[in-house]
Amino acid sequence: MKRAIVGAILLSVFLVLPVFGEGIEELARQRIAAETGLDEELIATLFVSEETAQFILTFIYIDERVFSSRLKPELLEAIMPYRNREAMLVLVTPTRESYFNPFLLTFTQDWVSYRPVGGAVRRINESFAMGTIPQGEVAAGVILLEELEPELTPLEPEGLDVHKPFTISYSGYTTSFALRAEPAVGVGIGLELGDGLLQLLLFGLLQILLLLLLGFLV
Repeated sequence: MKRAIVGAILLSVFLVLPVFGEGIEELARQRIAAETGLDEELIATLFVSEETAQFILTFIYIDERVFSSRLKPELLEAIMPYRNREAMLVLVTPTRESYFNPFLLTFTQDWVSYRPVGGAVRRINESFAMGTIPQGEVAAGVILLEELEPELTPLEPEGLDVHKPFTISYSGYTTSFALRAEPAVGVGIGLELGDGLLQLLLFGLLQILLLLLLGFLV
């Protein structure tokens, strides 16, 4: 019964996400940064809601700062082989049993789209693969940005440059990522007359959704 209630609550998060869009993803990013000790600029989040899947995607760029964060020692050990490479830790946290395919991720920069192929996708746990992720489980893996392949284009791209902004997409949903020289200014949700109760409810539900993810990270 408790699991069914939690599932229903998490489902409702995604029913109202289109109303607030990027504000909710920014709030999730800030919460993850606060709990893990990671710099916000290393993190991107993306909410996906469709017939066969509902989950939050979390992307963490792996650089030296990650290894001085509060991430679990076993997780840091798992990503240690990618310490000096251009790579992202990717986590999938579903609200219910959901289909996921890491090869559907797309990284776009300067009008060129790149996709992971073959060895660009590395598993941390078995769930990070093309298939179904059970409710209550977090799938974790690494995407090697340096091994992404460009889609067919008349241009001759040199490859994804992690020091320039790019977007990350999955199944039509898109978020942005940029390493900045200065800390990013947080984008608060802010309460407005007429939708304050909905925003307060959404804030509370989002915290429940993040509990599972943060329990995996720290």
